Amino acid sequence: MVYDVTTPTAPVFETFISPFKADGTSTDAGVEGLSFVPAKNSHTGKNLLIAAHEVSGTTTIFQIDDLLPSFIAEPITMANDYSIYPNPSTGTIHISLAKATEGASLKIANTLGQTVLSQELHQQSTTISIAQLPSGLYISTLTNSANQSIATPKKLIKQ
Repeated sequence: MVYDVTTPTAPVFETFISPFKADGTSTDAGVEGLSFVPAKNSHTGKNLLIAAHEVSGTTTIFQIDDLLPSFIAEPITMANDYSIYPNPSTGTIHISLAKATEGASLKIANTLGQTVLSQELHQQSTTISIAQLPSGLYISTLTNSANQSIATPKKLIKQ
């Protein structure tokens, strides 16, 4: 199934690509891995999505004709790095920034992309309670005062 996830909290169904031939036999089954190849790195000069199928032992290459925002095709250089520990955590996490960043905030989002916790970071090392969050998988993002991501997002597991 293909979805437009431009707005992660409101995905839009685009199409369904069937793995079956007209006679009912399977062609590509069990997608195990996906890899995006931006047009500038592609042998065709087009954006590509490569799918590896574990069940059928095949590989499929999809050409993406729609114009994609430039931020998808360009590598992102992050200005800062941070660590979260312990991870998994049951109630308290420690955030340690590689360097102090004025106006930095940590945002924690659930798997639907909804921000469930946000806290300004006034020091290079901060302790945050996540006891109120239900157990599950979250994504943490470090942002600057303009709400731009300044570090690679990280997975956070609340036990």
